[in-house]
Amino acid sequence: CHFCHQAKEYLKSKNIPFEDVNVGIGGDPARQKEMLAKSGQFGVPVIDIDNWNFNWQGFYTFKHELALPAGTVLHMTATYNNSASNPFNPNNPPKLVRWGEQTTDEMCLCFLLYTVDGQHLGASIAYSK
Repeated sequence: CHFCHQAKEYLKSKNIPFEDVNVGIGGDPARQKEMLAKSGQFGVPVIDIDNWNFNWQGFYTFKHELALPAGTVLHMTATYNNSASNPFNPNNPPKLVRWGEQTTDEMCLCFLLYTVDGQHLGASIAYSK
């Protein structure tokens, strides 16, 4: 798909190793089930970051703009391992984690920045000296 291609090009441009798995029609049924279990959906691409490091927080942006057709629906899904088997779990024994602004709270946020085709962002800004 177009979005899969863009995600792969981005990862390649940053020299980030990745596994390209065919989960489409005729793809690997076991990997299709794995993707559904991880993401809860069949939409692609699914980017799974193993061994997430708290210090990696930041913004991830595409190298080039991404044109989306009218009516496109975007979804973000995050899955967290709050189990005793996670060596980075700050809670021992594990406890329920809810959204909050502390480092031990859940803080998954998605910021979406967009423009409209043909929009000239600098045209209406009045600069003063």
